[in-house]
Amino acid sequence: MPRLICIALGVFISGSCFAQSHVLQPRELSKLLPVKIKGWPIKGDSKSNLLTIGTLRYSLCERTFASRDNLVKVLLFDYAEAPIMLNQSVKKWSEMPETQTDSITFESTKTDFGQAWESSHPRTQRAQLLLEINNRFFLTLEAESLTLEELRKFFSSNFDLSKFPK
Repeated sequence: MPRLICIALGVFISGSCFAQSHVLQPRELSKLLPVKIKGWPIKGDSKSNLLTIGTLRYSLCERTFASRDNLVKVLLFDYAEAPIMLNQSVKKWSEMPETQTDSITFESTKTDFGQAWESSHPRTQRAQLLLEINNRFFLTLEAESLTLEELRKFFSSNFDLSKFPK
């Protein structure tokens, strides 16, 4: 009887290893980002890579949208096989103190998908949104010549976080 328990435990343990999420391939990751945004054509080439550092693997997709003098650079990381890198990113932003002055604003918030941060520099008209998604992805939007409110609107109109794998 003890042997049967060991076999069942071995099957359970190996089955849970197969249930682990694997990092999305660059082509699949890029499908999570918008391709066309009305009035915001893609500037330059989109870039997608699968990167390996030792035993850690993660994928990255970069896409930049431009409209007149406005620019929004989007970076999406899938850290499914590199959770320590996600933890480091979250820790870095979580440790920053919230600030509200004439020259800079930095705030954090919790969303249904994870932690989020936003910053703005009104004098230089730069804004940034950073989001942890499903304890796996890290999304950044960096805007030039946009207010934080305009970047929030850009984000909410063009990104559907419910499509991100868990």
